[in-house]
Amino acid sequence: MRKTSQILTAVAIAASAATVGAGAAQAAPVAHAKPSHTVPARATAAKTAAAHLAAAKAFGAAVANAGKVRAAGNKQIAAARAAGAKLVGAAHDKVDAAQALVAADSAAVTSAQAALDAASAAVAADQTAVTTAQDAVANDQKAVDADNAAVSAAQDQLAAATTPDELTAAQTALDAANAQLATDQARLDADAAALTAAQDKLTADTEAQTQARTAFDEAKAKLAADQAALAAAQSDLAAAITSAKASIAAAQAAAAQANAAAQAAVTAAKANLQRHR
Repeated sequence: MRKTSQILTAVAIAASAATVGAGAAQAAPVAHAKPSHTVPARATAAKTAAAHLAAAKAFGAAVANAGKVRAAGNKQIAAARAAGAKLVGAAHDKVDAAQALVAADSAAVTSAQAALDAASAAVAADQTAVTTAQDAVANDQKAVDADNAAVSAAQDQLAAATTPDELTAAQTALDAANAQLATDQARLDADAAALTAAQDKLTADTEAQTQARTAFDEAKAKLAADQAALAAAQSDLAAAITSAKASIAAAQAAAAQANAAAQAAVTAAKANLQRHR
């Protein structure tokens, strides 16, 4: 705005000079016809030449000033364009950076979602394994209970035997019952260990699932924050574009106004020059 004010001031000075030149010429006292022996003809010619010279100088000054005004206006417009381009460029860089962050965040969310899905699938499989192991242990326990009952019955049979054949049969039954009990007890112990391992794995995978869910929630929160930052950057870019356009338009308007005033001064000076030819 300071340069624009200087341009308008220069135009006003030139216009004033042109007007003063014209006024001086017009205000010059009209020479009344006098006898040639009192007012030499060459004195009148000198005055006319002086007025013409003043008008010519005023016209030249107006033309030169118009050129300076035009150049200053163009320079001001160019400066406004450069400033606008710099402002918009910086805002655009921020948008690009924000978009890159959002893209990275989106990829992170996708990865975190996949990890959470995998952890959830592992937990579901562990729960199934635990249920299966619990069923196996329950069945093994029933078999062991039945074996214990068979052993007790065989022991009772052995205690009640009175003949060698009864003793042999009872002992054989007891040995078979004990063997079956040992087999079923071993199976129970193995299935109980498998159940413990399945429960431990479920506990570990549940913890991993919790961590995966936390990571997923954090990734989503970061994505939301960066999306908000992107929206703000895009808004700033739109504002920068609007501001740049307004600055350029203002510079163009000021230049047009200054040019118009300078051209008006040129026109006035030219008219004054033509009157003093």
